[in-house]
Amino acid sequence: MKENPLTQRDQIGYIFCVLVLIWNVSIFSQAVSNESKDPKEKQKTQSDRELIETGKLESVRKKAYLGLKGIRVSLLNFGKKQELDKLANDYGQAETLYIKAEYGNATIAFENIFKSIISFEESIRKDYESKTTQLSQELAPLIVTIRLDEKNKNRSILPVLEKYYIRFGETSKASAQELEKGDKTSALYYQRQALLSLYQTKILLGKNEDSALSLSDKVSKNKILDSDYLKLEELLYWDDAEGRLNTEAETNRKKEKPKL
Repeated sequence: MKENPLTQRDQIGYIFCVLVLIWNVSIFSQAVSNESKDPKEKQKTQSDRELIETGKLESVRKKAYLGLKGIRVSLLNFGKKQELDKLANDYGQAETLYIKAEYGNATIAFENIFKSIISFEESIRKDYESKTTQLSQELAPLIVTIRLDEKNKNRSILPVLEKYYIRFGETSKASAQELEKGDKTSALYYQRQALLSLYQTKILLGKNEDSALSLSDKVSKNKILDSDYLKLEELLYWDDAEGRLNTEAETNRKKEKPKL
């Protein structure tokens, strides 16, 4: 006796069951696949959240920006425009990562920029320190002589000279202390101030020497502006310590003289 063939309803039911089975297998496979990816993705999301919540990302981003802004003039003054351009380009790329919400990569990029800036700051600080040591060795004997000789022609300006020299000592000490703490940015700032104090000492001594000269004699000796009492190389550091581009400052000084 032949078996009854499947009715149309039975056939439809059978096909439906097969489709449901295939759909379940597909969903299960997808779930397994997602589970294999989730740990890494979850770890990345958690890491990004920590960078934001702890403020680490914004902190290093701000330090990189302020560092770049602070070192810009010095890099230009000391002939390192190419290095400045690279730092600026690297910072732009780091900002792009930040905007794209690639916070981990952005943080690393900002950190690398800041490390490069610190390296430049330390190199410049050592240069300032060398100039400061050299000039202090020239000026110290002069000030001691003025202290010992009551009839010295520079005796009247001794209080001001000592004020500048004391400031030189204090800022030099502050620079060393900041360096010990690992703050190379502040160490550079105080080292600049130390050299500025010595330049002010040198300018005051020079102006006092020429105080009896007539204006025409000062013009003939090219001793009109305070900056005239410094050498060209010293003017470069003078301008840099004051945050000025040396080329622009030179142009302004040339414009000032005809007015006098």
